[in-house]
Amino acid sequence: MTTVVTMGSCLGGLTTLRLSQLYGWEALNNCAVARSDFFADYLVDQSATLPSRETILSVIQWKPEMMEDGLRWLDECYRDKAGHLDTPADKPALFENLATAKIDVILLDNLADTYNALTCARPGAFDTEFCLPLSLSRCENEQDLAATTFTYGPVLTPEQSIDSWVRIVKYLRQMQPRARIFFFCAHASENLHSPDRVERTTVFARKLPAALAGLDVRVIPALELSREMMADGDHYAPEVYSALAGQIFLEEIAGWRPDHAAAAAPRGPVPASAQTPAPKTKPAAADAEKFKVICDEEALDKRRSVVSPYSDLPDSAFWRRSIARLDADQVDPVVNPRFAIGPDDQVATAGSCFAQHISRTLQAEGYKYLVTEPEPLTAGAAPENFGVFPARFANIYTVRQLLQLFLRAYGRFEPRNDVWRTVDGVWLDAHRPQIQQRGYASEAAAIEDRVAHLAAVRRMFEDCQVFIFTLGLTEGWMSQEDGAVYPTPPGAVGVAEASPLSFVNFTAEEMTEDLRQFIGLLREVNRGVRILLTVSPVPLIATYEPRHVLVSTTYSKSALRVTADAVSRSVEDVEYFPSYEIITGAYNHARFFEDDLREVSPEGVASVMAIFKRHYIEAGAAAIETAKEVEAAEPA
Repeated sequence: MTTVVTMGSCLGGLTTLRLSQLYGWEALNNCAVARSDFFADYLVDQSATLPSRETILSVIQWKPEMMEDGLRWLDECYRDKAGHLDTPADKPALFENLATAKIDVILLDNLADTYNALTCARPGAFDTEFCLPLSLSRCENEQDLAATTFTYGPVLTPEQSIDSWVRIVKYLRQMQPRARIFFFCAHASENLHSPDRVERTTVFARKLPAALAGLDVRVIPALELSREMMADGDHYAPEVYSALAGQIFLEEIAGWRPDHAAAAAPRGPVPASAQTPAPKTKPAAADAEKFKVICDEEALDKRRSVVSPYSDLPDSAFWRRSIARLDADQVDPVVNPRFAIGPDDQVATAGSCFAQHISRTLQAEGYKYLVTEPEPLTAGAAPENFGVFPARFANIYTVRQLLQLFLRAYGRFEPRNDVWRTVDGVWLDAHRPQIQQRGYASEAAAIEDRVAHLAAVRRMFEDCQVFIFTLGLTEGWMSQEDGAVYPTPPGAVGVAEASPLSFVNFTAEEMTEDLRQFIGLLREVNRGVRILLTVSPVPLIATYEPRHVLVSTTYSKSALRVTADAVSRSVEDVEYFPSYEIITGAYNHARFFEDDLREVSPEGVASVMAIFKRHYIEAGAAAIETAKEVEAAEPA
């Protein structure tokens, strides 16, 4: 009976399964080589060592549904257990068979090398530093492990992968000099929207044959098949594995080569069982049926006519391709932005405190951050908070506040109660009560400064070319007399008496209507303005709802996100930038928050701003340079 060993991924494993089913070959071992460098270092050369299984299991808590698979995959990392993925535990492991058994065929492939990252122990987390080809997504305590114990490394370059496989093949040749070794080059049939992975697979397949020259390895080029012959991004359709098994069978038994090269005589006697395949499998009949299906053009045409609507989608549409397989720093959720910001664009920002991060980035990059109220305009204005906002309106937490700011600036809404007096006699602008620490000396001073301020607000609305608004809160305080909305209740700033206010928690429908109305009004005075919406990732510091602040935070951010989505989908030149998703996404294991899990860390801000710059600032500068080059190339 012909014996076969598989070392690699499902590419070789499923082909071996067909060799057993169709031709009666005996699969001695199926060994997962999740990363060739790990396999070469830890199992072949043994130049690196792992802690004991018990040590690793003492920190890993498997998800219940992953327990069995997780333990099996961990066993594949140890020499005494490797090769038991589809082999009974009482059978010899891979390295025992390599040392003592007669192996006829060895199948290798590099599919896992094209996307797998090693999970590496952080310095000091264990007595020794080491890496594992295991994903933390199998663990219940994934976030804790990612934060304190492990970190993900990069994927292999083609050259690193080739170097590791050469080491493995040399070892195999030493242990099994007469075995026929086949190497399946990984394919990129379903990864055309991942240029990096396509490049890695292509370069590997091109360079591998030369690297293995003289080691007597049959390198099978990558099969770049049509989508109809793919089950998903990494797996062929079942009949393809049957065809590959047929090719291996013919090459091993008869020396047949699909490229019609001169047939090489088999090296040594053909195993008796191979000359007469096991009768119980009826290989000839099975083969005939299998190849009839593969070669039946009518059947293939029918199959090709059924196309999944997901077939042509880019990597960004799939969680595994765009998140699970990437390091957190590589995740970029911005897809096809509608516009970019040029260095000559006047940019204004408003919203919650997170909007200030964008304004600081724009100024640091030398872009034109529009400030229409740069200094005190009245005698009563203290030199505080100038330049922090385009006009000194402070944080604007709710969409209704933004709408009413526009209405107040253009005299379309005049709240009855817009000046408050504190218990110690200080006067406050009710719509920005904390804009200056000591308030105003008189009601007249507060009103005078507000008039000058609203003139600056009008200039901002009319002169900006890009307006960025960060949606922050759904909760607010509304006047029972005229519906004016305030950023804070009077009692929070030392005001004992004011017009009656009611707590309000806006719905997504109300905010969507308010935001559409605001944009319509803004474009009455500034027809060409482009608008960028973001949602603040900062949780509520407190809620007035009779429920847990976590529940209120989830509602608030969900409703704000729905509002931003509805408006950006339906209104021209309105773009959504996913700062909220970048900070709060589960893929980064809360590492972008400070210890209080509320404030965004400098690392988080930097990550958001790097993606913002890439798509909206650098892209804008590149577009302008391209336009200049085109203009310069045109004949006068």
